[in-house]
Amino acid sequence: MKLIASLIFYQQKGVTAMENSEKNKETPEIDKTILEINEQREREKEEKFVDLIIKIIVSATLREYYEKSDKIPTVQPTRTK
Repeated sequence: MKLIASLIFYQQKGVTAMENSEKNKETPEIDKTILEINEQREREKEEKFVDLIIKIIVSATLREYYEKSDKIPTVQPTRTK
């Protein structure tokens, strides 16, 4: 009985070692994919940051424009008789 248990253990350990070697072969591909995903996320973050800066600048510019335009007196039409 101990012999059978030992054989099963070694077989399982051998399968695990084979699985690990297969996983190690896939690891560079997985690492490359992870790196590409991280780079894509960084690009998206940078794009969102630039968009936010643009919105802030446009908002401030429009606010300043509207504040100045409120101070300009309206032109009264002149009526001639």
